[in-house]
Amino acid sequence: MTRARIRKIAIAGAATLMFGPLGLTLPAAAAGPSGYNVKGNGGLTRVATCDSYLICIYYDGSSSAYFALVQGAAGGHGISDLTGYTFNRGGSSAPGYGHTAINNANAMACSSFAYECKAYYDQFYGGNWDYLTDGGTAGFLHYVWNNEASIHVMQSPLSGGY
Repeated sequence: MTRARIRKIAIAGAATLMFGPLGLTLPAAAAGPSGYNVKGNGGLTRVATCDSYLICIYYDGSSSAYFALVQGAAGGHGISDLTGYTFNRGGSSAPGYGHTAINNANAMACSSFAYECKAYYDQFYGGNWDYLTDGGTAGFLHYVWNNEASIHVMQSPLSGGY
C-alpha cells in the first residue's frame, strides 16, 4: 500500500468517527433552566409577616430580616434586578437587616392573594427558579439559595404578572 492510500484511509476513518455513518452528528440538546416547588421545604410552611405583601424573601428563615414586594409598588409584578435592594423589614435587630437582598436570601413566602411567586437565579427572570403556588405558603430556597437575583409574582393563572 502506498503512503497516499494509507493517508486517505486514515482520513476516511477519522471522518467516519467524527461525523457518524450519515456524515453528520448533531450536538446533544442542552438542558434548559428548571424550577423547584419549595412549598414546605425545610419545614417552613407559612410566614404570617408576608400576608400584607405579594412576595417576601428572607435573609435566614422566617425570624430574620426580609424584603417584601408591596402591592402597587414600583416594580409592579416583579423586580428584574434585586441589586440595590436591602432586607429592610423585620426590625433593625433582626439577623440580616440592612444586607443586600441580591444573592443573600435562603427562604421565601408567597402572600395569600398571590397565585404564584418565583425567585430566579439570574437578573431579568433568567436561569433556574424556585417557586411557590397556593398563596399563603413558604419554604426554604433550593436552586437559588443565596443566589437569587430577581423575583416575580402572578396573581392569577391567566395574568402575566401582578
